[in-house]
Amino acid sequence: MRTLSIFGIALISFARQGIADIGCKCLPSESCWPSKSEWTALNESISGQLIESTPPAAACYPSQPSYNPSECDSILTAWTSSAFHAANPVSIDASIWANNSCNPIYPNGTSISGNTRAGVDGCSIGAYPVYVISVTEVSHIQAAFNFSSKHNLRLSIKNTGHKGAGR
Repeated sequence: MRTLSIFGIALISFARQGIADIGCKCLPSESCWPSKSEWTALNESISGQLIESTPPAAACYPSQPSYNPSECDSILTAWTSSAFHAANPVSIDASIWANNSCNPIYPNGTSISGNTRAGVDGCSIGAYPVYVISVTEVSHIQAAFNFSSKHNLRLSIKNTGHKGAGR
């Protein structure tokens, strides 16, 4: 039986920095955002498949709880590989779509894209999804759509069929 694991559903909200306020969907900073208990209930309804996102390159930033220099070395090596981004449920192929908010950095603080201030600016969620569902059953898709509709959340679907141009 073929699983749906190649699909990920991202319940996302764009950070206000650098992105125009769209005004039509609920953001984490707003009172309409689901409570922790509502997220927990969703997670229980989908067999624990809800992932609270951490940008993949957060391991490169000493200020991040997930800081890990060895893991950062691996991320720096794999960053330009589509396979790396496809395998990570949070990541997206082109970091420009996340506002370059957390690109991997070298030990001197320069990002892989050449931003010499990246280490100082730090890593933020940017436009990465706040939560992701690792979908393995049709019921997970249904739960994601129902939850996002009920709470007026932006829903994004990640799979391996998108082109680098974001389509």
